[in-house]
Amino acid sequence: MFDAFGVTAPPSTLRSAPAVGTASLPAGTVTWVGVQFPTGCGGLVHARILRSGHQVWPSDLDEDLSSDGFIVSWRERYPLLDPPYAFRLEVWNDDDTYQHKVTFFFEVEESRPGPAAPAAPSLLQRLQQLVSGS
Repeated sequence: MFDAFGVTAPPSTLRSAPAVGTASLPAGTVTWVGVQFPTGCGGLVHARILRSGHQVWPSDLDEDLSSDGFIVSWRERYPLLDPPYAFRLEVWNDDDTYQHKVTFFFEVEESRPGPAAPAAPSLLQRLQQLVSGS
């Protein structure tokens, strides 16, 4: 599955109060991530990706992603196997004149449920089996 999510940061959006979006994804493994920065932003717009309150990308907490007219992308093997199956997308903007939209891309290899295990017999069923001798 491949999906994209956009977040627009107004002029002078602070890192301490970023524009926020949510990327809701299926359970599975994130295999590719891309972050597209608009042409003309001059590297003034910044982004990071968090999950459950913890920064995931970039992995260095003091860093952020920034560029101008480029998609920053990488292959990944990030398991997304327990809820919430979502990322918090944060964008801030040092440009004091223009808003900028950052687009986030995710490719997820969805989990395939395995065959259901047979249900264990209940206590009543086991007692009935004992009584009937089967």
